Amino acid sequence: MAESVELSFIVSADFSQFYIRTGEAANNELDGFDTSIAYYFDPDALLLTAARQWGELPVTVRIHELRPEPLGPFWRDVAETSLNVAGYATLTGWDPSLGVWELPLLDGISYRVRYAISDIDSAVKSETVTESYLLEIWPEDTAEPKVITQQSALGRYLRISCGLDVLRYEIYRRGDDATEKDRIDELCDRAFAAFPDLWANIINDTLGARRKLSSAAYMLHRNSPLVVRSAEESLEMSAKTRARIDDLILRRAAEYTPLSL
Repeated sequence: MAESVELSFIVSADFSQFYIRTGEAANNELDGFDTSIAYYFDPDALLLTAARQWGELPVTVRIHELRPEPLGPFWRDVAETSLNVAGYATLTGWDPSLGVWELPLLDGISYRVRYAISDIDSAVKSETVTESYLLEIWPEDTAEPKVITQQSALGRYLRISCGLDVLRYEIYRRGDDATEKDRIDELCDRAFAAFPDLWANIINDTLGARRKLSSAAYMLHRNSPLVVRSAEESLEMSAKTRARIDDLILRRAAEYTPLSL
């Protein structure tokens, strides 16, 4: 029978963030931006977004030998991603001086990480921490991030924001020359396929998606129930560049046909 280890921590979160870091990344600011198109993701460091801006979070970590059973309905927002351990892995808040805990993960092993939050919507409205946080970790080959379930209203809204953030930044990072139409269309199609609700909300102008794209004053939403990477580099975009990229996204959204239709 496969064994599991359960650990409990009280993690201090600021700016809605806490982390799992590995190797040298465990003691340094996250840099670079190697992401798949529809999720903030880095294979050596994970930014985990909390349901509240700050607070002492009850975080349970379960380390398994094999993939665990799916979680029950108590966990309303659940996502999975991958983590490649380099040397060692630590769990830390936004400010490492408030606590760093080494996790019993093996050097050179690829792990799957399942991140779950119990009730994002209630947490946003409450000054007292009422929600729970769970990390399940087990050895598994690196694979694309995946949203397992997303039941909170805030989670659905922020997922759309995340999709826009990543898509905009990927076009910016790889070059937004309009002559590269096929490459830009491929990036957009990958994002729309991963986030069908992103495409639908752009087309239907629900949840402010179209207004968000057309606003030169748009600033990044960094809160998400997903396992995410920081995207501060996106702020380097000028308003003119951002508007040009948004026009490219809107054009492709109008041309795109979901596979389900």
